[in-house]
Amino acid sequence: MNAIRFYHPSVERSLINDLFRGFRVNDSYDTTYCGCVPVNIREEEKSFHIELSVPGFSKEEIRINVEKNVLTVQSVQNENQETKENYLSREFKKGSFGRKFNLPKNVDQDQISAVFTNGILEITVPKKEEVVEKTPVEIEIR
Repeated sequence: MNAIRFYHPSVERSLINDLFRGFRVNDSYDTTYCGCVPVNIREEEKSFHIELSVPGFSKEEIRINVEKNVLTVQSVQNENQETKENYLSREFKKGSFGRKFNLPKNVDQDQISAVFTNGILEITVPKKEEVVEKTPVEIEIR
């Protein structure tokens, strides 16, 4: 079974947070604090599809690259922008994020594509056709 595995730098912290999640009123803090974005990964016959929920970002603020079988998706926004607006309450902020996915060996890295629509980034990772090993054949010597 081939699968795309995701790497998350705060897994241990996340496990502790999950333990105490029932005691908190507002779980939205966890997502903004660790810089995580929700991800769906599905496998089809000829490809993998990775969907990231990134509302509030534009496609120019997101970078995707592949190096050594690791797919990296991250935001590249300028966090030093100060707003001159006078907020009475500000409960959400647009923070940076980064996610890494370990790709299986049977993917075609040159054909990876991405589409950004309505805050959902969908990355299509096509599979290579697997080379089927031929059964051993005995060669007759003449």
